[in-house]
Amino acid sequence: DMIAYLKTIPPVDNELPPTEVRAPGRILAAAFLDPALEVRLERIAASVSPQQGATPEYGAYLASITCAYCHGDDLRGNPKPSTPGSPPAPDLAPTGQWAFADFEKTVRTGIRPDGREIQREFMPIALTAAMKEDELRALHAYFAGLEGDRNDL
Repeated sequence: DMIAYLKTIPPVDNELPPTEVRAPGRILAAAFLDPALEVRLERIAASVSPQQGATPEYGAYLASITCAYCHGDDLRGNPKPSTPGSPPAPDLAPTGQWAFADFEKTVRTGIRPDGREIQREFMPIALTAAMKEDELRALHAYFAGLEGDRNDL
């Protein structure tokens, strides 16, 4: 039926822009996530991407689609693991107080400034390592603005 309908409407001359794989697409391509474990049944607000750039607003958007599932919607950490067998996810606010170079090194290599290694089986380092510098700067700027009673990472 769909094909028959499409044959009845006139063709449209529509030149499409080149395909661009942005942050969400790179995240999905790089993550080794079991889709069955990622199904959320509760309703969540739709995120609209703000203009790309090294801004806290863009960082909030990126955090909502990359970090919030494990670290909690407010990024304060998640004491209940989101994936069976995973450890509690820590609060991300302290990372905003790190120098950007330390933050970038951590998300690209999985090694924290104090030398401790992030558990790679639970943190998608392949995903965060592939992020562009302005995406990391945006996340860092957003984390730097998070307030409250935070525990160190």
